Amino acid sequence: MKQKSMQRIFNFPFLHKISQLFGKNFTKYCKKCNGIRFDVIMDFYFGTRDDLCINCRIQAEILIKLLSRWFSYNNIDSDALTNICKNITLRKVIKNYFKGLAIFGIRVPFVTGAPISVVWNYTKKCNLKCPHCFSDSTFNHKSENELNTDEAKRVIDMLSENDVITVNFCGGEPLTREDLFEVMRYAHEHNGKDDAGINTDYYPIRRRPVHLGWLYQTKNRTS
Repeated sequence: MKQKSMQRIFNFPFLHKISQLFGKNFTKYCKKCNGIRFDVIMDFYFGTRDDLCINCRIQAEILIKLLSRWFSYNNIDSDALTNICKNITLRKVIKNYFKGLAIFGIRVPFVTGAPISVVWNYTKKCNLKCPHCFSDSTFNHKSENELNTDEAKRVIDMLSENDVITVNFCGGEPLTREDLFEVMRYAHEHNGKDDAGINTDYYPIRRRPVHLGWLYQTKNRTS
């Protein structure tokens, strides 16, 4: 009942339009500050830059007060807000909510501006033929149109540019590709993706155990 009431409220055209304008205001590119307004404001808030234009300075006061009020309403203190906004991953999550407002407006269920997590079927090649598997993978044969290493890195760049938080490499068996760890390292080192996952049967990793230490050091996941 409560959710239906919220849906009726959020479906008002006026509220929908206002929320879109609100989201667009904080996700637009500012030519004077040379950056997305949300990112510029976060850098200003944490003292990494102080050359904001007058408009962005005003918007910074508004945004910080709104975030503080929202966190206070949810019984989260100001120190927690600071720690959350310092965390690049969590900052991207908040930014994604603003992008969702800009594109879709306020709605139930809420839709973010980009996926928080992407599951990437990195290859169709697999070393097994499990009868229960949902994938149309082929036994020990990769797809003809499979991306090469450079193309895979460009995909990582595009995901990062659109503020996707995590990437989960699936398949097929992703470890049958020799460049898997190279692409995972690229995602980690060049795009700040601390959280990447692998859906694997572990068998191929016996040939490359040296990479296991790196996976755990960078907090990446295997399952």
